[in-house]
Amino acid sequence: MEVPYNTNNNMGDTGNPVYPYVQSPVLNWEAPEMVSEWEHFEALCMLIFKCLWKNMPEEKKAAHLQLWVGRKGNELIKTWELTEDQAKKCDIYYRKFNDYFEPRFNIRLNHYQSCS
Repeated sequence: MEVPYNTNNNMGDTGNPVYPYVQSPVLNWEAPEMVSEWEHFEALCMLIFKCLWKNMPEEKKAAHLQLWVGRKGNELIKTWELTEDQAKKCDIYYRKFNDYFEPRFNIRLNHYQSCS
């Protein structure tokens, strides 16, 4: 069942959609395994946007994503030098965060682990 985005029935006092049965995703920056934390967070965001907020404008989806990544995420976003158009697209944020959280190949560490 798709929950309509633009009806007054589900709008709170701030004009934002209110769904008491859906908890907003939160990216836990203190998680021990950030790659899987990000993957879970990204999948949950995509599901909410696909199912509940299908008709929400892309710019508003991007704004929600910025809220959900929290302070640390927004500090990271500021370093990306996005154009005005890029800043309105969730796909850009997903790609940039995926690049950020992608496991780095460490030649020295890999060599040390294989030799010991």
